[in-house]
Amino acid sequence: MIFKVFYFFSDKRLIENIFHVPWSAFHFFLLFSPCFSSNTSEFIEPPFYLYLMPNISTYFPYIPILACIYAATDCALFKKRGNKIFSFDAFTRKLLCNFALTRIKQQTIFMKKYVKDLQIAEVEIPREGYILLKMQPIDGILPEIMPGQFVEIQVPDSPTTFLRRPISVNFVDYEKNQLWLLIHAVGDGTKRLAQCQKGDKLNCMFPLGNGFTIPETDGKKVLLVGGGVGTAPLLYFGKTLREAGCEPVFLLGGRTGNDLMQLQDFEQYGRIYVTTEDASMGEKGFVTNHSILTKEKFDSVSTCGPKPMMVAVARWAASVGVPCEASLENLMACGLGACLCCVEKMKDGHNLCVCKEGPVFNTDKLSWLD
Repeated sequence: MIFKVFYFFSDKRLIENIFHVPWSAFHFFLLFSPCFSSNTSEFIEPPFYLYLMPNISTYFPYIPILACIYAATDCALFKKRGNKIFSFDAFTRKLLCNFALTRIKQQTIFMKKYVKDLQIAEVEIPREGYILLKMQPIDGILPEIMPGQFVEIQVPDSPTTFLRRPISVNFVDYEKNQLWLLIHAVGDGTKRLAQCQKGDKLNCMFPLGNGFTIPETDGKKVLLVGGGVGTAPLLYFGKTLREAGCEPVFLLGGRTGNDLMQLQDFEQYGRIYVTTEDASMGEKGFVTNHSILTKEKFDSVSTCGPKPMMVAVARWAASVGVPCEASLENLMACGLGACLCCVEKMKDGHNLCVCKEGPVFNTDKLSWLD
């Protein structure tokens, strides 16, 4: 018996499989077939193993087990039939098919996405270093876009920019069929986008991610806290809240008054309170120092901006027992949850992709309050 076991595990094909499987597993999880049809701009269902990507830390321990089962099975079938029956990818696909089909129904990545050329209809410069692009489809109308979602833009004519750039949705004007994107020119990619002119076309993948939660009942008072370019997604969220019968209240912060943008747009949808570090506008200090936090009560809080600010807002919300959501701005690449460069550690120890599971998270799930 011992001899048979030794003979089985010393089989040349089995040894080849054992060395080959880690490489196959690597490709299986990181390389995925095209998600877009060459004949349409609509998003096509990705390969099923993309569902495993956001929680790869959960499934990774099982890969060696699957690999060993596959290696042994393939070796046995080869001995019996003399040919290779299926690849590691096919083997894992069969094994995890039911799991994948369940995930298909649960993940928002399978909401319809689009890859379209959008034409710039208007260009505004709200302040130095920033540009507001108002874009519209060349044909057709804009799809449904939720507040807090984002767009991946292909940067044209930039030799140093290989990946799309994620930009938060600033506003959606369905009457004019326009999508607004507020861009801070800080790197090669965004600086190139800041050079765009009216009439230029940009290839965009949208809408991506999960947005802010809209209260199910009207009459709710929602505090929207933003800082820097993080104020961008709050404008569209404020409009959506107002249309849903809620009362948005904006608390915006900046180093100086010149850092605060689109104040006239915000005023159309709710009250605005401001803090600046130099006291040039509003109250002096940080957003968490504003007197409105002690004078009024809110049903929920949503925030976007620098991480230290969002952490401070989340801790304040937790101290007063108010639910809080934060829109994270982790570095992103693919926008689909495949590359894992934007993972954020959760309170339960799991790592989730911000681009796919977020960018908006309930702060109770994050590790910020630990």
